[in-house]
Amino acid sequence: MQEMIHPADQLCMIMERIYDVDMTSLTGGNASMMDDEGVMWVTPTSIDKKSLTRDDIVKILPDGTIEGKHKPTSEYYIHRSILLKRPDIKAVIHAHAPATVTISVLNQVPETRICGKTYEVAGLPGLTPYALPGSMELVDRVMEAFENGYDSAMLEKHSAFVGSKIGLLDAFQKFEALDIASRIQINSYTIGEPKKIEDSQLENRLESPEKLFAEKEISHTCRELDARRKLADIVQRGYTKKLFASAIGVMSVRTGGNSFVITPMGGDNGYMTVSDLVFVEGDCREKGKIPHETALLHKMIYDRHPEVNSVILASPVYTMGFAVTGTVYDTTLYPESYGVLQHCNFYTYEQFFSEQEKIAEGLDLEHPMAMIDNCGVVLAGPTPILAFDKLEVCESSAQSMHESRRMGFEPPLMTQQQIDEMNE
Repeated sequence: MQEMIHPADQLCMIMERIYDVDMTSLTGGNASMMDDEGVMWVTPTSIDKKSLTRDDIVKILPDGTIEGKHKPTSEYYIHRSILLKRPDIKAVIHAHAPATVTISVLNQVPETRICGKTYEVAGLPGLTPYALPGSMELVDRVMEAFENGYDSAMLEKHSAFVGSKIGLLDAFQKFEALDIASRIQINSYTIGEPKKIEDSQLENRLESPEKLFAEKEISHTCRELDARRKLADIVQRGYTKKLFASAIGVMSVRTGGNSFVITPMGGDNGYMTVSDLVFVEGDCREKGKIPHETALLHKMIYDRHPEVNSVILASPVYTMGFAVTGTVYDTTLYPESYGVLQHCNFYTYEQFFSEQEKIAEGLDLEHPMAMIDNCGVVLAGPTPILAFDKLEVCESSAQSMHESRRMGFEPPLMTQQQIDEMNE
C-alpha cells in the first residue's frame, strides 16, 4: 500500500511511471505531496525523471526551509500554493503529455465527458489563461482554478496540473485519464464528430458489487491459482500496450461452472498482482475484497454462455473513436479482423446501465464483441489469451480504419464473396 512507502520513494516511482507512459520528457514534469506532518516533498529541477533516487527529492519544511542537494522544480510555487491553500489535496502532478499539450495550445480543456470512465476518474478540469512558466502570475492563475473548486487545471499553451485528495497514485490516474480523453478527442475527429455523454446520464453508476455479492471465505484451488497468474500477466501486458489504463479496463477468467476471478474495484492495472484479484462464486465474493463494478455483467455472461471463459471490457483510444462518434465498427475490414472478431453488437450508454441482461445474452463466441457508446468494447473469448487477442485485433483494426481516413480514403471492406469463402 502506498501509505507504507516513504514519500520520496513514491515520487521516484511515480515520475518513472509518468516518463515510461510518454507523459513527459526526460527532464520535464514534476510532482509533489504533503505528508501528515506538514512536510512537502517535491521533485527537483533538470534531473532525469526516469532515474530519480530518494536522495534527489527535495524536502520543504512547514516554515518554508528547503532541504536537499538539488533545487526544487521551477514550478515549486504552484505545487506549494495548491497544497497549502487546498489542504484537502494531498498530491499534485504536472506533466507534458503530447495530447494534453495539444488541447492546451488550442486553449481548450479535455472533454472528459466523452467517456464514462475518464469522467468518473478525472472529473472536469478548469481552464487557466496563459502566463509565463515559472512566473508568480502563473501561480495566481492556476490557484484561481483550484480555489474555484477544480481539482485540475489546464494551462493555456502548457499542459495540466492535477491534484488528488487521496495520494500520488490517484493523481497519476487522474492525469492519465485526462490524457486518454484528449487522445480520444483528437483521434475521433478522423472518423466523425465526437459526442459527449448527456448531462442527465453523467452520474449513472452500476450498483456496487459490495452490496451485490456477499463475502465468504475461500479455499484456493490449483485451477483458480493458475487463472490468477494468467490474468495478472495479461492485464499488465494490456497496460503496457495501452489497451488498459491504470484505472480503466477490466478482465475476468472463469475458474469453474459459476466462479471466476476478476480485477478489483479501484485496482491498478499497471501493477496488478495475483493477490489483488478477486474470486467470485455465485452470489459471493472473496472475503475482504471488492470486485470490479462490472462483476455482475461478467457473471451474467458466464451464466448464459458456458463456452465463454474470459471477458474483457476496455476503452482503448482508437476503438473509442467509434464508441464516441457513432461510426459503425465493421469487423470485415480484412480477414484477420473478421476471423477473430466475427460479428459485433452495438448498445447505447444508457443500455449499459439499464439492460445488462440484454448485453450478456447477445455476447457469445459468434458475436464476441459488443460496442457500447461512450464506454468501450466488451469482448468474450474461449480462453484468456484468445480474449486478449480479440482486444488486440479490435484496437489494431480500429487504428487501421482511422489511419486510412487520415490518408483521405474510405477503407474498402471485404466483399461478400470473400466473407462467404471464410465461412465455408
